[in-house]
Amino acid sequence: MAFLTELLKFFNVHDTLGALVIFVFVFIVIGPYILFYRLDQIVREQREMYASNVELVKRVLTLAEEHQQLVIMNVQEMTRVREKVEDCPRGGVPK
Repeated sequence: MAFLTELLKFFNVHDTLGALVIFVFVFIVIGPYILFYRLDQIVREQREMYASNVELVKRVLTLAEEHQQLVIMNVQEMTRVREKVEDCPRGGVPK
């Protein structure tokens, strides 16, 4: 608050005009720093999100490969079961 008072004394203007000058000063000088700080935060958040998405995709691919192997094994076993049923004299499937 003391800084603002000294700034008003420096400009030697009425309170309303002094407040406007201070606002313009803060907006022009400090505003870009605030804007760039917020933009930096947004970019960092996006980088973290992309990194976590890459990790998620890697995990999903690993699960998909495991699932593929499971399906292949099930098909092979069902093929063996079918062959054994067809070879059985009583339970054979007519062709």
